[in-house]
Amino acid sequence: MIVSGEPIGAADAKAIGLVDEVVEGGDLVEAAVAFAQRVAPKRPLPRARDLTAPLEQAKKDPSIFEKAKKDAAARARVAKPRSVASKPSRLPWSLRSRRV
Repeated sequence: MIVSGEPIGAADAKAIGLVDEVVEGGDLVEAAVAFAQRVAPKRPLPRARDLTAPLEQAKKDPSIFEKAKKDAAARARVAKPRSVASKPSRLPWSLRSRRV
């Protein structure tokens, strides 16, 4: 997600540990209060920096970084920049109306 910029769905975000809970339908405030009441007694809360599973996975298979770099480079080659001549004037109105 960080490398590609592609959004992910709620279920996928929960599966990878990006979010703690997904609320489908129902009252979001009620679900948030219930979640807070479940989590509040658990102190200290786990910090994202302390979650080591993704790090351990990367240590086992460092090729995932090379694959991510290749994927990002392939996407960058697909995007073609617009030529400067095709861009409309972006001068502020005050500068466009002045004669020099």
